Amino acid sequence: MNKLNFSGRETAPAKINLSLEVLEHRSDNYHNIKSLMVTAGLCDQLSLFLCSDEQSVWRVSCDQTELPQGEKNIAYVAARAFFDWYGINPENYSLDLKIEKKIPDKAGLGGGSADAAATLRLLERAFFPDGDFQAMPAAYLAHKIGADVAYCYRGGTQFVSGIGEVMTEVEAFPQLPLMLVKPPFHVSTKEAFAALDRTGQPLPGRDLQKLLQTYEKILSERAYSKFNGIFKNSFLPYLLEVYPETEDFLLALRRTGSIFASLTGSGPTLFALYTKTSDLSESAALIRETFPQADVYETTIL
Repeated sequence: MNKLNFSGRETAPAKINLSLEVLEHRSDNYHNIKSLMVTAGLCDQLSLFLCSDEQSVWRVSCDQTELPQGEKNIAYVAARAFFDWYGINPENYSLDLKIEKKIPDKAGLGGGSADAAATLRLLERAFFPDGDFQAMPAAYLAHKIGADVAYCYRGGTQFVSGIGEVMTEVEAFPQLPLMLVKPPFHVSTKEAFAALDRTGQPLPGRDLQKLLQTYEKILSERAYSKFNGIFKNSFLPYLLEVYPETEDFLLALRRTGSIFASLTGSGPTLFALYTKTSDLSESAALIRETFPQADVYETTIL
């Protein structure tokens, strides 16, 4: 066995659901979804040191001590899944993975999934430096590690369906300025899904081809405000019911001149898109002043 001694860094960008339709509850306890997902410029940073070692000590640590460490961190789960898939014996290696968090936790931004995906990319570089390998299937990533991991691994502008493992790459969304606002309340994803299930059968998902045509037409016309008519998030009515003040956040974002504002994931983070010429700093300052308890991030679509 060749001795391995690898160290590397990797960026883990947040994901944004520009639209998110939750469809039927499946027998495996997942839900089918339809979502247009893009990558944001808000990123965690991961550092990996990996070496051949008979002692086999695995450490996964996060600089925010209140977040899961070690085996409880999804990045650890991702690393184990990688070793399982490629038939590599983890007992032959020591691993030290450090996560520097910038993406807020439990925010609908896929921070944990982004870290898991970045871990996989680091391990690929460690074990397959020449790039000669077959990537793990998206279905394996989604079921074995987490539903959003498949998208976070691939990134870009994708229409995502199934539980998150079926992806159709579409015309890249423009690199527009993006403001993220995390209100000072918490949403349980599990409770949010349960609430949707209680409201009865969801409407059938819209035809992907028609949605793609509309999407491409809006992009070609640069009439981005028309996204307000076609992009929806199934969780938004639930959030407005549980936290009516969500409406105040959305109204405030629209008043700053955003061309489209909505909810990402199951929340509670709201996002607002702006024209390329917009100066986000003034709008962000206004939101911070209006909602001093909220976390506000100025970034862009990648």
